Amino acid sequence: MELLYFLINFLCICERLYSWVLVLYALLSVFPKWRYTRFGMMITTLSEPYLNLFKRWPLQINGFDFTVIVALLVLDGGTMIITKIIQMILI
Repeated sequence: MELLYFLINFLCICERLYSWVLVLYALLSVFPKWRYTRFGMMITTLSEPYLNLFKRWPLQINGFDFTVIVALLVLDGGTMIITKIIQMILI
């Protein structure tokens, strides 16, 4: 039972950290010179495989790309659903 609590906490921490990676990726578009630093390349390498799942959808409107926002919402929703399922198993 404690293993499932640990699993929930670990999942939430990973989701929070990856959410910050996606936010940093969005900030890299505001500061394009940062994208070519080691840090920027690492953030890009970590986030682009997940963001490519959403690039097929028409999320670019008038020059604004809402891909990161949708990806964050899906990540948060998926984490919430998995957490609720694990909590239902515990009860």
